Amino acid sequence: MTKKTLNAATLVFACILCLTAGAAFSQISTDSLPAEWQDLVDDMLATRYPPMLESVTTSPESPAGGEDVEITAVIQNDSSLTDDETVEAYVVYSADGGESWDEVELEQGGDDKTWTGTIPGQDSGTELIYAVRAIDTSENVYVEMVCDVDGENWPPDTDEDCVSTEDPSNCESNLPVNCLFPMSRDESPLDDEDSLVNEDLDFWDYRVGNDGENYYIDLAVQGEITSGTVSPMDVYGYVVLMINPDKGGAGGGLEELLDSGLLVLYAPHAEIAGGAAPIFPCMIGWKQGSSMATDRESISCDAAKNHLFLSFPIEKAFDNPSAYLTYLVLNGHITNISPLTGDIGNYSHWTNAKIADPGERTITFE
Repeated sequence: MTKKTLNAATLVFACILCLTAGAAFSQISTDSLPAEWQDLVDDMLATRYPPMLESVTTSPESPAGGEDVEITAVIQNDSSLTDDETVEAYVVYSADGGESWDEVELEQGGDDKTWTGTIPGQDSGTELIYAVRAIDTSENVYVEMVCDVDGENWPPDTDEDCVSTEDPSNCESNLPVNCLFPMSRDESPLDDEDSLVNEDLDFWDYRVGNDGENYYIDLAVQGEITSGTVSPMDVYGYVVLMINPDKGGAGGGLEELLDSGLLVLYAPHAEIAGGAAPIFPCMIGWKQGSSMATDRESISCDAAKNHLFLSFPIEKAFDNPSAYLTYLVLNGHITNISPLTGDIGNYSHWTNAKIADPGERTITFE
């Protein structure tokens, strides 16, 4: 794990700790973080710019039945914002409306931003949907969501999912499941001598989808989603940070991050913390002036064994014409209120996830 990415997670969790301690959003700054974190925040901000897709084309546009399709994608990290570089790119595709998926790894061209590959020919009449995925040197991800989650049957059945096999390698797939698209990989849990991390705070899988009206998030751990305990205090929290670049948070520092961020929190014992803003067991929170606004009515949090299923309206992410958000997930626990102490459990890298227009990601074989 890198110090840069560690402090991305630390920063988000620190914001929650500051709020439970009674600090208003206007008081949350680098200076409000523990001394050992302050010097690393700037480094952390440099890693929060995953790859972006500039364009994608297919040739031929209207292939005959059985004809291979060449795909060309222009993908790169913004060199004006980060030193990270795109190092892997893929196309995942489905010929049955998202029920099953295959994958093509793309090859990088000489200009470092052009990636090409071949989608095998399909039978005449097949409508194939596809999505682009890319990974950079910090293991950040760009991913597209091109089919709808079945919201009427949410949460999905997980009896035979990758986590149930107790082998993390089974979760290291780029392929969607139930139109939930895999986001960035997790880091190994922090396991220094002062940490209370166990398998309940070890993310194994993390997926996001939508149905045009709601976001759906599936967080899965090796052990069990748990609330922790009140006495002795060991209050667990699972957090999703969603940054909307259309809200002005694409660059800048900590303040801009908070201005454009949406916090999703599941922490069944959270209300014991009190603080400057109400902290609820299942909630959405965002900066409103110098304080935090919260919504616990629009969100659903369902814990089932080792899965945490979250759903809430897309409109909660503010006006978002670009249709993509930058995500980070993490978990941790609070072990004391006064003095306030806590620890990070596990975290993901950053992901740019875009809701793609299926019409622009469909190939019809004539």
